[in-house]
Amino acid sequence: MPADRGLNRAPEQGFLALSLEALVIVITFLSARDIRRLASTCRRLRYLTTRAADFELSFAGEWDLMRYYLQRPLYMLPQSLLLQSFKLMDGSTRNQNAAILLSTILLNAWNLRHLVLHDCQKLVNIHPPLGRAIARLQRLTSLELDYGGPDTINIFTEMRSRPKHIYYLNDPQHKEGEVDFSPLFKSQAIRDVESLHIYGFNAEHLGPRTANPWESASIMEDWEPIPSVRELVLGASELPKKQIARLFPNLQRLTLEDVTDMFGDTGNHEADWPSLHSLCAELHDLTTWELRSRVHHLEVETTTGPAKGMMKPMEEMSFMVATVRDTSPTVLSLPNHQLTPNDELLFWKDLSASAGGLVGLEVVIREINLPMWRMDCVHQLARLQPAVLKVHILTKIDRLTPRAARNRSAFARSNLFPDLASEFACLIPTLRYLSLGLKWDEEGDEKGDEEGGEEGGEEGGEGDAEGDAEGDEEGDAEGDEEGDEEEDEEGDEDEMDVDHFAWWRVSLTEDGEHMPEVISTHEGESLFEELLFDKSIEPSAIE
Repeated sequence: MPADRGLNRAPEQGFLALSLEALVIVITFLSARDIRRLASTCRRLRYLTTRAADFELSFAGEWDLMRYYLQRPLYMLPQSLLLQSFKLMDGSTRNQNAAILLSTILLNAWNLRHLVLHDCQKLVNIHPPLGRAIARLQRLTSLELDYGGPDTINIFTEMRSRPKHIYYLNDPQHKEGEVDFSPLFKSQAIRDVESLHIYGFNAEHLGPRTANPWESASIMEDWEPIPSVRELVLGASELPKKQIARLFPNLQRLTLEDVTDMFGDTGNHEADWPSLHSLCAELHDLTTWELRSRVHHLEVETTTGPAKGMMKPMEEMSFMVATVRDTSPTVLSLPNHQLTPNDELLFWKDLSASAGGLVGLEVVIREINLPMWRMDCVHQLARLQPAVLKVHILTKIDRLTPRAARNRSAFARSNLFPDLASEFACLIPTLRYLSLGLKWDEEGDEKGDEEGGEEGGEEGGEGDAEGDAEGDEEGDAEGDEEGDEEEDEEGDEDEMDVDHFAWWRVSLTEDGEHMPEVISTHEGESLFEELLFDKSIEPSAIE
């Protein structure tokens, strides 16, 4: 019997003799039944067997984090060893106990791959060891630090991981002053990054506080280029374009959100980014960052915020046309380009005269401008020779419920969209794929209604038919039970935020006519996504 007891104890002792890393690897290969048996035999291993629930943890705030771990016995704290993703979405309450607990969790999270911390400057400020715990993580592939500051930017100085994705948002309101981004760009942790998102980077705050802007910006010249970066997103920043182009020589996708060139560089732009594939920017950004690199995909958003109104409509249109001409995109996206009827027609006339040979085009048409589009603009659009056309019809919305949104979408799919598809297919000979969708305009535009009143009269018939259809459907719905209506509205809260669209393939019939044929949304969206990222695609290849 003593021998039997010894034999029974030996396997357990041998299993416990393994390191924690080895235990995690072994457990990942066990079946669910074996995991339950293991959990029942040894309390010390029980926390490791609950790995599935703790591969990813996300907390809305510090108190949620505290409650989660206070409800668990102390021996379960080392479960952080199994964490692969950890998110704390709000750290603004400056809870020191939460910061200490978070630091303890991260010290044991050697397997962590994805870390998101909001208000990280406040957390690191009240508990500095948290910054060291983040720096000690060795397997991070994605790091997102929101509302950072001087303490969090210094984390990169000693960081052991080499993440592929870094998101850093500087808090412009922190009391310690502006942030010097030198520790980030001098760190070895950034050498392998492929996707870099930076907000609040002002080159004037590099180096000593006594340095003038020119001396501070010259510090960037000593930074080594980062050839691994393929995607760069810059927001709320003032940077010299010349140095950014030097730092990221292999950049493929560039996004600008309220970015200015602090020196207004107006030199030679031909060789800014030979590798640039996609450019997404607000119109105002392009007026200060004068880019002339040829791109495959150009997305220009109408300037909003404080910068809106700095350019007159005619100046905006002229600059937009010049940008398209200089960048020579294969795919052009104008996701929120909204003009009055007269300006709309003039813009497309100028654009069609200056650019051509577009493979893909994405536009927004205000509902009030739709009659004018069907009569005039579509002919100008045909001169651009698009093979793929994606149209969002901006529909004015006034307290529209999800149920009414579905009704309007159903009417558009069965009446308006088929008519438009047939018209566009006949008037644009190069068209092969077409997408039509509704996009809700929650604010509405009273000025646009007044200016487009005459044009809007032409669509009165359609409006009446639409109103009748909606009235019939609402009348039928009155008989529904009140509980069903509430459940329906609660279940469709996101209905207002989603485009209602359909796709068509345009083929040539035996009679030589262009006939649109409905295809699945998945097929159409997949084609458009491929078009955005495949630089080698030609119009003749889209069949």
